[in-house]
Amino acid sequence: GPAFDSDKKIFTTLFVSNEFVKNLCEQPGNSNLLFGLSVHPYRNDAIEQLEKYHEKAVLCKWLPSAQMIKFDRYDNQSEEKLNKFYDKLAELKLPLLIHTGEEESIPTAEKDDYWQKFNSTLGVENALDKGVAVILAHCGCSYRDRKIPTDVNEEVIELFKKKEEQNKPWKLYADISAVYSLYRKRKILDQVFKNLKPEYLIYGSDWPNPAVMPKWRLIPGLKQIFRYASTNLLSKYLKIARKDLPRYYPHGIHEQIFTNFHELLNDLGRGHLK
Repeated sequence: GPAFDSDKKIFTTLFVSNEFVKNLCEQPGNSNLLFGLSVHPYRNDAIEQLEKYHEKAVLCKWLPSAQMIKFDRYDNQSEEKLNKFYDKLAELKLPLLIHTGEEESIPTAEKDDYWQKFNSTLGVENALDKGVAVILAHCGCSYRDRKIPTDVNEEVIELFKKKEEQNKPWKLYADISAVYSLYRKRKILDQVFKNLKPEYLIYGSDWPNPAVMPKWRLIPGLKQIFRYASTNLLSKYLKIARKDLPRYYPHGIHEQIFTNFHELLNDLGRGHLK
């Protein structure tokens, strides 16, 4: 969902409507596609948009820096809109997938450095306390493992520690999309998988962003890139994850990562994967 100003000027560099995505998922032959909607919480009709699409959707996705969603407890107007949105998500039992970590694929329309800080755990506890199931995309890992603006990966780990140490009834998850990317270092993978239990992790690939690039990735020209992207990266990413995860989770326990989202939807009464 795009960001708007008072004159309805869109401040989002990339926008695909919920209606388009829903219709795409409903086309013959696309039964394996699941509809993830995106609604900006500051929209005047945000609640109406959730009510309109929630029955067909499996989750709501936010990319705070691109959508310019500000989590600021001192901004009363924003906080009020966010709280209403969280209440409605909890009522509809619709999970919220939030991008965490630096974002480079979809830039912010203005003041990019300012908005990057909201791709973090800011505002997450408020949603969790209201009963919203929250999925932290990429486990807070930033592109190329850079720590901008903060080490969000550590923030994510600390949030899960708080859940366990204080016995919080939070529906808190993180997905492993993009963690097996070209620039991801083993140190970061160790930090993620040695601290997060498999029951808290959800499989994701970050498709259509390339998960793995070939050795000739630096060769100029789009022709080679498109030829490579046309291969089944989804299958390749799955194989990489299945091969690597047993080093952290022995005895096949890592396999639940690939079914946790199914179980979450069933627990919420949203059995879209049946």
